[in-house]
Amino acid sequence: MAGMCGSVANAQESAVILVHKHYKETSSTYGVAEYDSNKNITVLLDVYNAGDAAAYDLQVEDLSFSEGIFNLVEGPTKTSWPELKPGANVRHSFVVSAGTPGTHATAAAAATYRDTEDAEDTEVVLSTVPIPVTVLSTTERAMSAFAKLLAYASLDMLPTFEAWARFLVTTGGLATTIFAVTGAVKLKERHDSNRRERLLKELTKGKGK
Repeated sequence: MAGMCGSVANAQESAVILVHKHYKETSSTYGVAEYDSNKNITVLLDVYNAGDAAAYDLQVEDLSFSEGIFNLVEGPTKTSWPELKPGANVRHSFVVSAGTPGTHATAAAAATYRDTEDAEDTEVVLSTVPIPVTVLSTTERAMSAFAKLLAYASLDMLPTFEAWARFLVTTGGLATTIFAVTGAVKLKERHDSNRRERLLKELTKGKGK
């Protein structure tokens, strides 16, 4: 009977793989990871074996970073380990750069493994899904910082004249940056509009002849 119980216990032993996907450099606001455009994002995949048996031929792959929105900077998005013992954990990382401004949700990474060395079936598990990534343009970053400073001031956290002076100097610099960038964008739009009008007039004159 004891031998039979031992066999049943061994048969129930199995690997339990958990994968936690997250980012290393994160400035989180309202549950969103904020990054400046063209800044690097280190993606971390932490893999744990919470079971009581080893996992074999373990592979992890992340296909959620689309080209154009993100650019691969360093490291592969896929890796593997021949074995992960019970209670052990490993980490894989790679670096992408944030390209296109906007809020982008990334999907879970996928892990595959076998319960035994000679198992024919492959187990598949998905990682946790991290918070969305928001890529800010230069203007958006300046406006975000300016809004935070105004919110800080509204909470009566500037009790002295010196504190107000520092606040005005800082916000004045940010406001100058915002207006300068916005002005440059509007100037370019006006220039492009005038150029289109000139080309249209020239084409109209050509047809009139």
